[in-house]
Amino acid sequence: MHASRSRSILLLAVASRAATAFSPRGLRERKPNGRRAPPFPTAFQTATPFGTCVAVTLPPLPHPHAALLAEQSLELEAQLAEAELHADEARHMRSLPLAQRVLFAGSRVAMRRARHGLARALPVLPDALGAPAMPAGWHGSISHTQGLAAALACGRAAREGGGRRRRGIGIDVESTSRSISPRVPRRCLAADERESLGRVNHLDARADALLRFSLKEALYKATHPLVRASIPWHSVTVWPAADGGCRVDASTLEKSLQVRLQLEAQWEEREGFFVSTAAVELLELPERTPS
Repeated sequence: MHASRSRSILLLAVASRAATAFSPRGLRERKPNGRRAPPFPTAFQTATPFGTCVAVTLPPLPHPHAALLAEQSLELEAQLAEAELHADEARHMRSLPLAQRVLFAGSRVAMRRARHGLARALPVLPDALGAPAMPAGWHGSISHTQGLAAALACGRAAREGGGRRRRGIGIDVESTSRSISPRVPRRCLAADERESLGRVNHLDARADALLRFSLKEALYKATHPLVRASIPWHSVTVWPAADGGCRVDASTLEKSLQVRLQLEAQWEEREGFFVSTAAVELLELPERTPS
């Protein structure tokens, strides 16, 4: 985990397989009556202890170095125009490159559905760090991978009130078939985590390493907005169990930041994807240095 999302993106770029070749026939399926199916269909929805998770299917995106035919570009633009977006979200989306527009729209559609239609009139725009700036009364997190965008959302619970507690949630999704570079376990996992790969659940070592990477990503998204500090990968260790539970040890991070944290994480395998979700409570805030 890192204070900068760019390093995570770099790791994923190293870890991921080459992008699937672009197929215009896969852009939009048509219903038997000739009408096009709605954009961003829901792939799955699941309730987690940390909120509602909704994932939507993304249209196939072109290879970064492939040129789009005019009809392909128009087809993608038509889907984006039909997406369930707030006017402010649509305005922000139009400022992005086409591939980023698809990811942004898909994640916002998933977020709106995860909120069960509540606060539909309120946009979810990126904050200064690129995370979703949730409307008042809501926690939320987004993630996307090849072919899928997902969102996790929940109302601010009473357990957050009182004292100096603050709470965050996070989600990460990864294709279970994704190949990963040997660099990923070395950079992201502590020595004892690497030694136990493939031994503490039913996954092989590759899938286990990918799952632990995903769990740490979800924990990062939940934790970083609360502590606003660098979070080294090895400062939080995760031990996923075959039943979807996960033991989390953040003692190294707590010691370095001089805070108390309550971290929870879980995972499941849905439709060929690892879905990792997490929640973090900051029990004690760092003491401020007198100015």
